[in-house]
Amino acid sequence: MFLIDTLPTLNWWAVLLAAVSSFAVGAIWYARPVLGRAWMKEIGVDPDNPGDRSGMAVVFIGVFIASFLTAVVLATIFAGTGTSGLLEGFLVGAVIGLIVRGGAHVIHNGFAGRSATLTTIDVAHDTVAIAIMGAIIGVWP
Repeated sequence: MFLIDTLPTLNWWAVLLAAVSSFAVGAIWYARPVLGRAWMKEIGVDPDNPGDRSGMAVVFIGVFIASFLTAVVLATIFAGTGTSGLLEGFLVGAVIGLIVRGGAHVIHNGFAGRSATLTTIDVAHDTVAIAIMGAIIGVWP
C-alpha cells in the first residue's frame, strides 16, 4: 500500500507550511483591492456591505482542513513520482491545480449557471495556490 507506506515519510512541516501558504494566497487574491470586489460582485455580495459574516470561523476551519489534505495528497504524489525542486514542484502543482481543482470549478459552476468571470477567478486562484504549495513541498521534500 503506497499511501500507507508513504505517509510516515512525508515532511509534515512542509505539508503544514504548504497548507498555510494557501491561506496567504487566498488573503491576497480575494482582498478587495485585488480580485475581492469582482469576486463578491459575481457571487452576489455587495462589497461595501457584505452583511452578516458570523460563522466564518467554521468556514475557515473547513478550508484549512481541505488545504491540509490537498498538501498531503500533493506530497504523496510527489513522493510517488519523484517530483522535487522549486520549479518542478511549482509546475506539477500548477498542472494539478488547473486540471483537478480548476476542472471541478468549471464543471460545478457551469451546471450552477455561474459566470465565466467567477470561474476564471476561482480557477486561477486554485492554480496559483496549489502551484505555490507544490513549490514548497518540492523544495522541502
